[in-house]
Amino acid sequence: MLLIELFENWTRAAAFAALLLVLSIGVYRWIHPKKCAKKFPTMAPTGTLKTIAALASADNPWFIFRTAQSIGVSVFRLPLQFLWGPMFVVVGDAKLARTILADKKTERPASITASSDYITNGARSFASTNGPFWHVRRKGVTPAFSSSHVQRMNAVAVAKCDKWIEERLKLLIDKGKSFDVGDEMLDMLLVAVCETAFEYTISPDEVKMFKHDMDIVLLEFLFKALFQPWRRVLGRVLPAHRRARLAATRIQNLSFKIIEAYKKLDNPTEGTIMNLIMCNQAYENDAERAADITMMLFVGHDTTANTLAFTLKELAQNPQQQEALRRSIREDDLQAPHQLESVRNTIRESMRLHPVSAAGTMRVTGKDFVTMDGKLIPAGSITQMAYMIMMRDPSVFGKDYDQFIPARWEKATPEMNQAFLPFGAGRQNCVGQSLANAEVNCILPRIISQFELTVDEPGQSECFYSVKLVNCKLRAKPISQS
Repeated sequence: MLLIELFENWTRAAAFAALLLVLSIGVYRWIHPKKCAKKFPTMAPTGTLKTIAALASADNPWFIFRTAQSIGVSVFRLPLQFLWGPMFVVVGDAKLARTILADKKTERPASITASSDYITNGARSFASTNGPFWHVRRKGVTPAFSSSHVQRMNAVAVAKCDKWIEERLKLLIDKGKSFDVGDEMLDMLLVAVCETAFEYTISPDEVKMFKHDMDIVLLEFLFKALFQPWRRVLGRVLPAHRRARLAATRIQNLSFKIIEAYKKLDNPTEGTIMNLIMCNQAYENDAERAADITMMLFVGHDTTANTLAFTLKELAQNPQQQEALRRSIREDDLQAPHQLESVRNTIRESMRLHPVSAAGTMRVTGKDFVTMDGKLIPAGSITQMAYMIMMRDPSVFGKDYDQFIPARWEKATPEMNQAFLPFGAGRQNCVGQSLANAEVNCILPRIISQFELTVDEPGQSECFYSVKLVNCKLRAKPISQS
C-alpha cells in the first residue's frame, strides 16, 4: 500500500510539474510573441568536442573563418550552450559587431575575466574587468596617449629601429644571414615600450623570458582554460597548466621589478603610463599595479610588432608592391613618409589580411540583437566578434579578398571602412591604437627605403591571443640611395 501511495503521489507531482511547464511556455509566448517567433542564427555543423578543441588551439581564428565559409553566413552559433548559458554566437557582420560593442549594457563575459586573471597571477587588471573597476583604470592611463606623449614614444621607437638596422640587420647582411622578422620586431618594440612607457631598461634575458612565458600563459589561459574550464579545476595535475602558472609568476615578478626601479627614480617623467599607474589612488596595492603593467607591457608592443612583421613579409612576397612603396617614399617632397597615403594603405591592407586580434573579442549581450536576416541573438548571449570574417568578406572586398592589394584602399567604400576593425570598437577598444599606428607608419618606411626584402622561409601564423608570425625568415639587401 505504501508503494502504491508513493507512486500515486509521484505521478501527481510529475503531472503538476508538466502542467506548470506548459503554462510557463504559454505565458512566455504570450508575453514575448516577437521573441518566440524569431529564429536563432544558424548552428555550425561541428560537434561540441571538435569545436572546443579548435577554439582552445592556436588555430582558433582560422577555424572560425573556415566555418563561416563552409556554411555561407557571417553570423552563426557554435554548439557551446552547456558551457555559458543560452548560446554562443560568432559575429562576422561588421555593422552588427559595431552595434554590439557600442551598447552600454554589453560587457566582457565573466569567463574571460576568470581566465585573464590567471595571466596576471590572480590580480585583476583593466583588461579583464567591467564597470567602475575598469573605468577608473582605463581613464587613468588615457592621458599617456595624448599627441605629445605619442610623439615622444614614437621618436624613441624610431630611434630603436635605426639602432636595430645599424647594430643588428647590417651585421646579419654582412654574414649573409636572414632574420626572423617576428622575433626581431617583438624584441625591438618591447625594448622601446619599456623605455618610453615604464622608464625601465629591460635586459636581453628579460626580453627573452617575457616573450617565451607570455606565449605559454596566453595559450593556456586565454585559449585552453577559457574553452576548457575544467583545466582550472584540474590545474595541479596538468603539466601545461602548472608551467603556465609558473610563467605568470615570473612575468609578475618582472612587473614588480619595474615598480621598484621606478620608485628609485629621482625625476620620473610625468604623464607616462608608469607615472599614471603609480599615482592613481584607485589601486589598492602593488599587485594590482603589477597586473596593469603586465597587460600594458604586452599590448604596448605586441600589436605594433606583429603588424610590422606581417607587413614586411607581405612586401617581401610581393616585390612589385614593395618597389612601388619604395618609389613613393623616395619621391616624397615633404620628407614625411609616415603621412604618405601609400604607406597608410600598405599598413591598412596588411592589418586587414592579418588582424593581430583575429580571434576577436567576446562580449555578453546586454539586450536582444537582431541580425540583418532577422535572426535573434538574445540578451545574455556570448558573442565573439570575428574580425577575420569581417575583413575578408568577399561581398565587401571582392573576389580578391585574400590577396595583398594596398591600392584597394585608394577608393575605399563605406562598407570597407566599416569592416575595418583591427583595434575593436566601443568603450573597451584598444587604448593604445594611436601609438601603434604612429610607430608602424614611421618604422615601415625606414626599413623599406633602405633595403630590398625577400622571403627565405615563409614560416607560419599562430594565434596566442594575438596572431603572430613564427619562424618567418626574411633576407635584406641594401639598395642604392641615389
